[in-house]
Amino acid sequence: MYMPKKTLYTVLAGMGLFFASWANSTVKVNPDARVDLLSLVFHYAGNQEFGKFFLPEFEAAADVWFADMHNHPVIAMAREFHQKHGVSYDAISKLAIRLTPDDLQLLPDSLKSLDPRWPREQLEEFLTQLRDFSRQSRFPEFYRAQVSTYQDGCKFWQLMLEKSEIIPWLKQFYGDKRPLHFAVIPSALENGGVGPSLEIDGTFYCYMVICCRSKAENLYRSPHFSQLEKFIESSCLSVLAHEFSHPWTNPVTLSIYPQIRATAEKFFPAVLEIMKRQAYGKPETMMLETINRAAESVYFHDRYGAENAKEFLAKQKSNGFLLTERVYHCILAERQKGGTSWCFADGAQAYADCINAPESLQILNEFFRARKNAPSILSFSPRNGAKGVAPSTREIIVTFNKPMKKSMSICTGDLKPYPKVESATYNPEQTVLTLKVQLKPDMEYRLWFNRGAHTNFASTDGGVLPDTEYVFTTAAE
Repeated sequence: MYMPKKTLYTVLAGMGLFFASWANSTVKVNPDARVDLLSLVFHYAGNQEFGKFFLPEFEAAADVWFADMHNHPVIAMAREFHQKHGVSYDAISKLAIRLTPDDLQLLPDSLKSLDPRWPREQLEEFLTQLRDFSRQSRFPEFYRAQVSTYQDGCKFWQLMLEKSEIIPWLKQFYGDKRPLHFAVIPSALENGGVGPSLEIDGTFYCYMVICCRSKAENLYRSPHFSQLEKFIESSCLSVLAHEFSHPWTNPVTLSIYPQIRATAEKFFPAVLEIMKRQAYGKPETMMLETINRAAESVYFHDRYGAENAKEFLAKQKSNGFLLTERVYHCILAERQKGGTSWCFADGAQAYADCINAPESLQILNEFFRARKNAPSILSFSPRNGAKGVAPSTREIIVTFNKPMKKSMSICTGDLKPYPKVESATYNPEQTVLTLKVQLKPDMEYRLWFNRGAHTNFASTDGGVLPDTEYVFTTAAE
Protein backbone atom coordinates (compact mmCIF):
# COMPACT_ATOMS: atom_id res chain seq x y z
CA MET A 1 0.00 0.00 0.00
CA TYR A 2 1.28 3.46 -0.93
CA MET A 3 2.02 5.75 2.01
CA PRO A 4 -1.18 7.57 3.01
CA LYS A 5 -1.19 11.35 2.90
CA LYS A 6 -2.15 11.46 6.56
CA THR A 7 0.91 9.43 7.50
CA LEU A 8 3.25 11.64 5.50
CA TYR A 9 1.81 14.82 6.97
CA THR A 10 2.17 13.37 10.46
CA VAL A 11 5.87 12.80 9.82
CA LEU A 12 6.30 16.27 8.36
CA ALA A 13 4.53 17.97 11.24
CA GLY A 14 7.30 16.76 13.49
CA MET A 15 9.77 18.66 11.33
CA GLY A 16 8.23 21.97 12.39
CA LEU A 17 7.33 23.03 8.85
CA PHE A 18 5.68 26.29 7.92
CA PHE A 19 1.92 26.61 7.54
CA ALA A 20 0.41 30.07 7.10
CA SER A 21 -2.79 31.58 5.77
CA TRP A 22 -3.88 34.77 4.08
CA ALA A 23 -7.68 35.08 4.07
CA ASN A 24 -8.88 31.95 2.23
CA SER A 25 -5.36 30.87 1.18
CA THR A 26 -2.99 28.35 2.71
CA VAL A 27 0.74 27.94 2.18
CA LYS A 28 2.94 24.99 3.05
CA VAL A 29 6.42 23.61 2.43
CA ASN A 30 6.42 19.82 2.17
CA PRO A 31 8.17 17.13 0.20
CA ASP A 32 5.67 15.00 -1.72
CA ALA A 33 5.98 11.23 -2.11
CA ARG A 34 4.03 11.26 -5.39
CA VAL A 35 6.47 13.71 -6.99
CA ASP A 36 9.56 11.81 -5.91
CA LEU A 37 8.13 8.43 -6.90
CA LEU A 38 7.47 9.57 -10.47
CA SER A 39 10.77 11.46 -10.64
CA LEU A 40 12.58 8.33 -9.50
CA VAL A 41 10.90 6.25 -12.22
CA PHE A 42 11.91 8.73 -14.92
CA HIS A 43 15.41 8.93 -13.43
CA TYR A 44 15.85 5.20 -13.98
CA ALA A 45 14.27 5.59 -17.43
CA GLY A 46 17.15 7.90 -18.36
CA ASN A 47 15.44 11.31 -18.47
CA GLN A 48 18.27 13.83 -18.36
CA GLU A 49 16.35 16.37 -16.29
CA PHE A 50 16.09 13.81 -13.47
CA GLY A 51 19.62 12.54 -13.89
CA LYS A 52 21.07 13.99 -10.69
CA PHE A 53 20.09 13.54 -7.05
CA PHE A 54 20.32 16.71 -4.98
CA LEU A 55 20.41 14.92 -1.65
CA PRO A 56 23.52 12.69 -1.34
CA GLU A 57 21.96 10.64 1.46
CA PHE A 58 18.88 10.03 -0.67
CA GLU A 59 21.01 8.96 -3.64
CA ALA A 60 23.11 6.51 -1.63
CA ALA A 61 20.02 4.91 -0.12
CA ALA A 62 18.16 4.78 -3.46
CA ASP A 63 21.05 3.10 -5.29
CA VAL A 64 20.88 0.21 -2.82
CA TRP A 65 17.13 0.07 -2.28
CA PHE A 66 16.09 0.09 -5.95
CA ALA A 67 19.01 -1.91 -7.37
CA ASP A 68 16.73 -4.76 -8.48
CA MET A 69 13.97 -2.54 -9.91
CA HIS A 70 15.64 -1.01 -12.97
CA ASN A 71 13.98 -3.47 -15.35
CA HIS A 72 10.47 -3.02 -14.02
CA PRO A 73 7.85 -2.47 -16.80
CA VAL A 74 7.02 1.03 -15.57
CA ILE A 75 10.63 2.07 -16.25
CA ALA A 76 10.34 0.84 -19.85
CA MET A 77 7.01 2.64 -20.27
CA ALA A 78 8.46 5.88 -18.90
CA ARG A 79 11.36 5.60 -21.37
CA GLU A 80 8.93 5.03 -24.24
CA PHE A 81 6.72 7.96 -23.17
CA HIS A 82 9.75 10.24 -23.08
CA GLN A 83 11.11 9.16 -26.45
CA LYS A 84 7.81 8.98 -28.38
CA HIS A 85 5.66 11.61 -26.70
CA GLY A 86 8.11 14.03 -25.04
CA VAL A 87 6.91 13.26 -21.50
CA SER A 88 9.48 15.19 -19.45
CA TYR A 89 10.09 18.17 -17.19
CA ASP A 90 6.85 19.63 -15.78
CA ALA A 91 4.69 16.84 -17.28
CA ILE A 92 5.97 14.56 -14.50
CA SER A 93 4.82 16.70 -11.58
CA LYS A 94 1.57 17.56 -13.40
CA LEU A 95 0.64 13.89 -13.24
CA ALA A 96 1.93 13.47 -9.68
CA ILE A 97 -0.37 16.13 -8.21
CA ARG A 98 -3.36 14.49 -9.93
CA LEU A 99 -2.88 11.19 -8.09
CA THR A 100 -4.46 10.28 -4.80
CA PRO A 101 -1.75 10.03 -2.13
CA ASP A 102 -3.01 6.72 -0.71
CA ASP A 103 -3.47 4.53 -3.79
CA LEU A 104 -2.14 6.48 -6.82
CA GLN A 105 -5.49 6.74 -8.58
CA LEU A 106 -6.32 9.71 -10.80
CA LEU A 107 -8.28 12.35 -8.90
CA PRO A 108 -11.85 12.74 -10.20
CA ASP A 109 -12.15 15.03 -13.25
CA SER A 110 -8.39 15.68 -13.34
CA LEU A 111 -7.65 13.79 -16.56
CA LYS A 112 -9.08 16.48 -18.85
CA SER A 113 -6.56 19.05 -17.55
CA LEU A 114 -3.57 16.67 -17.55
CA ASP A 115 -0.62 17.68 -19.74
CA PRO A 116 -1.35 16.54 -23.34
CA ARG A 117 2.06 14.86 -23.61
CA TRP A 118 0.74 11.93 -21.55
CA PRO A 119 -0.71 9.30 -23.95
CA ARG A 120 -4.25 8.76 -22.70
CA GLU A 121 -4.65 5.31 -24.20
CA GLN A 122 -1.69 3.96 -22.18
CA LEU A 123 -2.11 5.97 -18.99
CA GLU A 124 -4.13 3.41 -17.01
CA GLU A 125 -1.57 0.69 -17.74
CA PHE A 126 1.23 3.07 -16.72
CA LEU A 127 -0.50 3.80 -13.39
CA THR A 128 -1.11 0.09 -12.80
CA GLN A 129 2.60 -0.55 -13.28
CA LEU A 130 3.49 2.47 -11.13
CA ARG A 131 1.44 1.04 -8.26
CA ASP A 132 3.15 -2.31 -8.77
CA PHE A 133 6.59 -0.65 -8.70
CA SER A 134 5.69 1.12 -5.46
CA ARG A 135 4.46 -2.14 -3.91
CA GLN A 136 7.33 -4.36 -5.07
CA SER A 137 10.05 -1.87 -4.15
CA ARG A 138 8.42 -1.01 -0.81
CA PHE A 139 8.71 2.64 -1.84
CA PRO A 140 6.57 3.92 1.10
CA GLU A 141 8.98 2.32 3.55
CA PHE A 142 11.97 3.83 1.71
CA TYR A 143 10.36 7.26 1.60
CA ARG A 144 9.46 7.32 5.27
CA ALA A 145 13.10 6.65 6.05
CA GLN A 146 14.23 9.54 3.83
CA VAL A 147 11.80 12.27 4.86
CA SER A 148 14.23 13.74 7.42
CA THR A 149 16.78 14.43 4.66
CA TYR A 150 14.46 17.19 3.42
CA GLN A 151 14.47 19.10 6.67
CA ASP A 152 17.09 21.72 5.78
CA GLY A 153 15.60 22.33 2.36
CA CYS A 154 12.13 22.80 3.80
CA LYS A 155 13.38 25.27 6.40
CA PHE A 156 15.25 27.21 3.72
CA TRP A 157 12.18 27.57 1.46
CA GLN A 158 10.05 28.42 4.48
CA LEU A 159 12.38 31.35 5.15
CA MET A 160 12.24 32.45 1.50
CA LEU A 161 8.42 32.33 1.54
CA GLU A 162 8.32 34.50 4.63
CA LYS A 163 10.67 37.05 3.06
CA SER A 164 8.90 37.09 -0.29
CA GLU A 165 5.39 38.22 0.76
CA ILE A 166 4.54 36.58 -2.55
CA ILE A 167 1.05 35.22 -1.75
CA PRO A 168 -0.74 38.54 -1.17
CA TRP A 169 0.95 39.91 -4.32
CA LEU A 170 -0.19 36.94 -6.40
CA LYS A 171 -3.77 37.25 -5.21
CA GLN A 172 -3.94 40.95 -5.97
CA PHE A 173 -2.00 40.91 -9.26
CA TYR A 174 -3.91 37.99 -10.76
CA GLY A 175 -7.23 38.91 -9.15
CA ASP A 176 -8.20 35.32 -8.36
CA LYS A 177 -11.23 35.07 -6.08
CA ARG A 178 -11.21 31.27 -5.73
CA PRO A 179 -9.93 29.60 -2.55
CA LEU A 180 -6.19 29.25 -3.22
CA HIS A 181 -3.74 26.73 -1.81
CA PHE A 182 0.00 27.06 -2.40
CA ALA A 183 2.68 24.47 -1.78
CA VAL A 184 6.46 24.49 -2.21
CA ILE A 185 7.62 20.91 -2.81
CA PRO A 186 11.37 20.35 -2.38
CA SER A 187 12.39 17.30 -4.40
CA ALA A 188 15.48 15.12 -4.39
CA LEU A 189 15.50 14.93 -8.20
CA GLU A 190 14.01 18.16 -9.58
CA ASN A 191 16.68 20.00 -11.56
CA GLY A 192 15.50 23.61 -11.42
CA GLY A 193 11.82 24.28 -10.82
CA VAL A 194 8.35 23.79 -12.29
CA GLY A 195 4.92 25.21 -11.44
CA PRO A 196 2.07 22.70 -11.90
CA SER A 197 -1.46 23.54 -10.82
CA LEU A 198 -4.85 21.92 -10.43
CA GLU A 199 -8.44 23.07 -9.84
CA ILE A 200 -10.81 20.83 -7.88
CA ASP A 201 -14.39 21.84 -7.03
CA GLY A 202 -13.66 25.55 -7.43
CA THR A 203 -10.50 25.48 -5.31
CA PHE A 204 -7.17 26.22 -7.00
CA TYR A 205 -4.00 24.37 -5.99
CA CYS A 206 -0.76 26.04 -7.07
CA TYR A 207 2.54 24.18 -6.60
CA MET A 208 6.22 24.93 -6.98
CA VAL A 209 8.40 21.83 -7.29
CA ILE A 210 12.00 22.83 -6.65
CA CYS A 211 15.33 21.08 -6.16
CA CYS A 212 15.87 20.48 -2.47
CA ARG A 213 19.58 21.31 -2.34
CA SER A 214 19.95 24.38 -4.52
CA LYS A 215 23.02 26.52 -5.18
CA ALA A 216 21.36 29.33 -3.26
CA GLU A 217 20.78 27.05 -0.26
CA ASN A 218 24.44 26.03 -0.28
CA LEU A 219 25.48 29.70 -0.41
CA TYR A 220 23.06 30.40 2.43
CA ARG A 221 25.03 27.93 4.54
CA SER A 222 28.44 29.28 3.48
CA PRO A 223 30.62 31.59 5.60
CA HIS A 224 30.10 34.25 2.91
CA PHE A 225 26.35 34.45 3.59
CA SER A 226 26.32 37.98 5.01
CA GLN A 227 27.86 39.41 1.82
CA LEU A 228 25.56 37.32 -0.41
CA GLU A 229 22.27 37.68 1.43
CA LYS A 230 20.72 40.09 -1.09
CA PHE A 231 21.74 37.89 -4.03
CA ILE A 232 20.37 34.75 -2.38
CA GLU A 233 17.11 36.38 -1.41
CA SER A 234 16.48 37.98 -4.81
CA SER A 235 17.34 34.82 -6.75
CA CYS A 236 15.06 32.64 -4.61
CA LEU A 237 12.23 35.16 -4.63
CA SER A 238 12.59 35.19 -8.40
CA VAL A 239 11.99 31.42 -8.46
CA LEU A 240 8.90 31.76 -6.26
CA ALA A 241 7.42 34.54 -8.38
CA HIS A 242 8.27 32.68 -11.59
CA GLU A 243 6.83 29.26 -10.78
CA PHE A 244 3.80 30.51 -8.88
CA SER A 245 2.93 32.85 -11.79
CA HIS A 246 2.81 30.21 -14.53
CA PRO A 247 -0.69 28.92 -13.65
CA TRP A 248 -2.08 32.40 -14.41
CA THR A 249 0.21 33.66 -17.17
CA ASN A 250 0.10 30.49 -19.27
CA PRO A 251 -3.66 30.58 -19.99
CA VAL A 252 -3.40 34.24 -21.01
CA THR A 253 -0.46 33.55 -23.33
CA LEU A 254 -2.18 30.55 -24.90
CA SER A 255 -5.33 32.60 -25.47
CA ILE A 256 -3.44 35.21 -27.52
CA TYR A 257 -0.92 32.85 -29.13
CA PRO A 258 -2.84 32.59 -32.44
CA GLN A 259 -2.41 36.38 -32.73
CA ILE A 260 1.30 36.43 -31.83
CA ARG A 261 2.36 33.19 -33.51
CA ALA A 262 3.83 34.91 -36.58
CA THR A 263 5.96 37.22 -34.42
CA ALA A 264 7.09 34.32 -32.23
CA GLU A 265 8.14 32.35 -35.30
CA LYS A 266 10.24 35.28 -36.53
CA PHE A 267 12.05 35.58 -33.20
CA PHE A 268 12.57 31.92 -32.37
CA PRO A 269 15.21 31.04 -35.04
CA ALA A 270 17.34 33.99 -33.88
CA VAL A 271 17.52 32.67 -30.31
CA LEU A 272 17.20 28.95 -31.06
CA GLU A 273 20.54 27.92 -29.53
CA ILE A 274 19.95 29.98 -26.40
CA MET A 275 16.49 28.47 -26.01
CA LYS A 276 17.79 24.92 -26.49
CA ARG A 277 20.28 25.42 -23.65
CA GLN A 278 17.30 26.25 -21.42
CA ALA A 279 15.22 23.31 -22.73
CA TYR A 280 12.70 25.55 -24.50
CA GLY A 281 12.14 23.86 -27.84
CA LYS A 282 9.22 25.70 -29.47
CA PRO A 283 8.19 29.28 -30.30
CA GLU A 284 5.09 28.78 -28.16
CA THR A 285 7.20 27.84 -25.14
CA MET A 286 9.41 30.88 -25.70
CA MET A 287 6.34 33.12 -25.56
CA LEU A 288 4.98 31.38 -22.45
CA GLU A 289 8.28 32.16 -20.76
CA THR A 290 8.48 35.69 -22.20
CA ILE A 291 5.14 36.77 -20.75
CA ASN A 292 5.64 34.91 -17.47
CA ARG A 293 9.00 36.62 -16.97
CA ALA A 294 7.41 39.98 -17.73
CA ALA A 295 4.93 39.34 -14.90
CA GLU A 296 7.81 38.21 -12.68
CA SER A 297 9.53 41.52 -13.46
CA VAL A 298 6.48 43.39 -12.17
CA TYR A 299 6.83 41.51 -8.88
CA PHE A 300 10.43 42.77 -8.63
CA HIS A 301 9.25 46.27 -9.51
CA ASP A 302 6.64 46.16 -6.76
CA ARG A 303 8.85 44.47 -4.17
CA TYR A 304 12.23 46.14 -4.79
CA GLY A 305 11.71 49.05 -7.17
CA ALA A 306 12.25 49.89 -10.83
CA GLU A 307 16.05 49.63 -10.77
CA ASN A 308 15.95 46.05 -9.53
CA ALA A 309 13.38 45.20 -12.20
CA LYS A 310 15.62 46.81 -14.83
CA GLU A 311 18.53 44.56 -13.84
CA PHE A 312 16.29 41.51 -13.92
CA LEU A 313 15.01 42.44 -17.39
CA ALA A 314 18.55 42.81 -18.71
CA LYS A 315 19.21 39.24 -17.58
CA GLN A 316 16.12 38.03 -19.43
CA LYS A 317 17.32 39.71 -22.62
CA SER A 318 20.71 37.98 -22.31
CA ASN A 319 18.80 34.69 -21.96
CA GLY A 320 17.12 35.28 -25.31
CA PHE A 321 13.77 36.67 -24.13
CA LEU A 322 14.01 39.76 -26.28
CA LEU A 323 10.42 40.97 -25.83
CA THR A 324 10.08 40.59 -22.06
CA GLU A 325 10.92 44.22 -21.36
CA ARG A 326 8.30 45.49 -23.83
CA VAL A 327 5.63 43.28 -22.26
CA TYR A 328 6.71 44.39 -18.77
CA HIS A 329 6.20 48.06 -19.63
CA CYS A 330 2.88 47.18 -21.26
CA ILE A 331 1.71 45.43 -18.07
CA LEU A 332 2.63 48.45 -15.94
CA ALA A 333 0.81 50.81 -18.31
CA GLU A 334 -2.31 48.61 -18.41
CA ARG A 335 -2.35 48.29 -14.62
CA GLN A 336 -2.12 52.04 -14.20
CA LYS A 337 -5.01 52.58 -16.64
CA GLY A 338 -7.10 49.84 -15.04
CA GLY A 339 -6.93 51.09 -11.47
CA THR A 340 -7.60 49.08 -8.32
CA SER A 341 -9.94 46.57 -9.95
CA TRP A 342 -7.44 45.61 -12.69
CA CYS A 343 -5.88 42.14 -12.90
CA PHE A 344 -3.29 40.60 -15.20
CA ALA A 345 -5.73 38.85 -17.55
CA ASP A 346 -7.44 42.18 -18.35
CA GLY A 347 -4.44 43.22 -20.43
CA ALA A 348 -4.35 40.19 -22.73
CA GLN A 349 -5.18 42.04 -25.96
CA ALA A 350 -2.75 44.83 -25.09
CA TYR A 351 0.04 42.27 -24.66
CA ALA A 352 -0.70 40.81 -28.10
CA ASP A 353 -0.68 44.26 -29.71
CA CYS A 354 2.56 45.13 -27.92
CA ILE A 355 4.29 41.95 -29.14
CA ASN A 356 3.11 42.46 -32.73
CA ALA A 357 4.00 46.18 -32.90
CA PRO A 358 6.70 47.36 -35.39
CA GLU A 359 8.97 48.24 -32.45
CA SER A 360 9.29 44.53 -31.70
CA LEU A 361 10.88 43.88 -35.08
CA GLN A 362 13.30 46.72 -34.39
CA ILE A 363 14.44 44.81 -31.30
CA LEU A 364 15.00 41.73 -33.44
CA ASN A 365 17.03 43.74 -35.97
CA GLU A 366 19.17 45.20 -33.17
CA PHE A 367 19.79 41.68 -31.88
CA PHE A 368 20.95 40.52 -35.31
CA ARG A 369 23.25 43.54 -35.60
CA ALA A 370 24.77 42.89 -32.16
CA ARG A 371 25.54 39.28 -33.09
CA LYS A 372 26.82 40.07 -36.56
CA ASN A 373 29.21 42.73 -35.29
CA ALA A 374 30.24 40.93 -32.10
CA PRO A 375 33.85 41.72 -31.16
CA SER A 376 36.28 39.12 -29.86
CA ILE A 377 39.31 39.10 -27.58
CA LEU A 378 42.52 38.38 -29.48
CA SER A 379 44.76 37.93 -26.45
CA PHE A 380 45.19 38.27 -22.71
CA SER A 381 48.41 39.05 -20.89
CA PRO A 382 48.98 37.08 -18.70
CA ARG A 383 47.46 34.54 -21.10
CA ASN A 384 44.12 32.90 -20.32
CA GLY A 385 44.77 29.77 -18.26
CA ALA A 386 48.31 30.79 -17.29
CA LYS A 387 49.88 29.23 -14.19
CA GLY A 388 52.75 30.51 -12.12
CA VAL A 389 52.08 34.19 -12.86
CA ALA A 390 54.38 36.43 -10.82
CA PRO A 391 52.46 38.06 -7.95
CA SER A 392 54.38 41.25 -8.72
CA THR A 393 52.52 41.58 -12.05
CA ARG A 394 50.76 44.94 -12.06
CA GLU A 395 48.94 44.91 -15.39
CA ILE A 396 46.41 42.75 -17.20
CA ILE A 397 46.32 43.63 -20.91
CA VAL A 398 43.33 42.66 -23.07
CA THR A 399 43.51 43.07 -26.86
CA PHE A 400 40.31 43.23 -28.92
CA ASN A 401 39.87 42.69 -32.64
CA LYS A 402 38.09 46.03 -33.19
CA PRO A 403 37.53 49.40 -31.48
CA MET A 404 35.44 49.16 -28.31
CA LYS A 405 33.10 51.54 -26.56
CA LYS A 406 34.51 52.86 -23.29
CA SER A 407 31.84 51.18 -21.14
CA MET A 408 32.86 47.91 -19.45
CA SER A 409 31.44 44.93 -17.57
CA ILE A 410 34.22 43.24 -15.61
CA CYS A 411 32.41 40.60 -13.57
CA THR A 412 33.55 38.30 -10.80
CA GLY A 413 33.41 34.52 -10.90
CA ASP A 414 30.86 33.74 -8.16
CA LEU A 415 32.76 33.18 -4.92
CA LYS A 416 36.12 32.81 -6.66
CA PRO A 417 38.89 35.33 -5.79
CA TYR A 418 39.41 38.18 -8.21
CA PRO A 419 42.28 40.66 -8.43
CA LYS A 420 41.95 44.15 -7.02
CA VAL A 421 41.52 46.42 -10.06
CA GLU A 422 42.82 49.96 -9.46
CA SER A 423 42.09 51.41 -12.92
CA ALA A 424 41.00 50.43 -16.44
CA THR A 425 41.99 52.42 -19.53
CA TYR A 426 41.94 51.96 -23.32
CA ASN A 427 44.64 52.97 -25.78
CA PRO A 428 43.70 55.81 -28.22
CA GLU A 429 42.42 53.31 -30.79
CA GLN A 430 40.27 51.65 -28.09
CA THR A 431 41.47 48.18 -29.04
CA VAL A 432 43.74 47.50 -26.04
CA LEU A 433 42.45 47.61 -22.45
CA THR A 434 44.96 47.87 -19.60
CA LEU A 435 43.87 46.96 -16.09
CA LYS A 436 46.08 48.10 -13.22
CA VAL A 437 45.86 45.34 -10.60
CA GLN A 438 47.20 44.07 -7.31
CA LEU A 439 47.78 40.30 -7.07
CA LYS A 440 48.47 37.92 -4.20
CA PRO A 441 50.66 34.81 -4.33
CA ASP A 442 49.29 31.28 -4.78
CA MET A 443 45.82 32.36 -5.95
CA GLU A 444 43.53 31.28 -8.78
CA TYR A 445 41.82 34.38 -10.14
CA ARG A 446 38.67 34.39 -12.28
CA LEU A 447 37.14 37.31 -14.14
CA TRP A 448 34.41 37.56 -16.74
CA PHE A 449 34.35 40.12 -19.52
CA ASN A 450 30.57 40.46 -19.89
CA ARG A 451 28.41 37.99 -18.04
CA GLY A 452 24.69 37.37 -18.12
CA ALA A 453 22.85 40.66 -17.87
CA HIS A 454 26.12 42.64 -17.77
CA THR A 455 26.96 43.34 -21.42
CA ASN A 456 28.78 46.69 -21.46
CA PHE A 457 31.77 45.37 -23.40
CA ALA A 458 30.58 46.35 -26.88
CA SER A 459 32.25 47.50 -30.07
CA THR A 460 31.70 50.93 -31.59
CA ASP A 461 29.75 49.36 -34.47
CA GLY A 462 27.11 47.95 -32.09
CA GLY A 463 28.39 44.42 -31.52
CA VAL A 464 28.36 42.86 -28.03
CA LEU A 465 31.23 40.73 -26.71
CA PRO A 466 30.11 37.16 -25.88
CA ASP A 467 30.57 36.23 -22.22
CA THR A 468 34.29 35.48 -21.87
CA GLU A 469 35.89 33.89 -18.80
CA TYR A 470 39.48 34.74 -17.89
CA VAL A 471 41.41 32.53 -15.44
CA PHE A 472 45.02 32.54 -14.24
CA THR A 473 46.97 31.33 -11.20
CA THR A 474 49.76 33.16 -9.43
CA ALA A 475 52.95 31.51 -8.21
CA ALA A 476 53.67 30.87 -4.56
CA GLU A 477 56.15 33.24 -2.97
